[in-house]
Amino acid sequence: MLDKHRKIKILYIITKSNWGGAQRYVFDMATNIAKNEYEVIVAFGGDGILKKKLEAGATEYCSSKQF
Repeated sequence: MLDKHRKIKILYIITKSNWGGAQRYVFDMATNIAKNEYEVIVAFGGDGILKKKLEAGATEYCSSKQF
């Protein structure tokens, strides 16, 4: 049985961090989720606009030069 105070972990993975439709979708999902219920991490390749937007919104991320 799950602890009621334990957060569900979600990992969104996307190959590139340039700004496009898929990146916008992942960003919206990761930043508009109930932070008291979910722990979100976004993983992506590169050092593009997605990274800057996640940093500004204080959303946890993991980046790699090649993904």
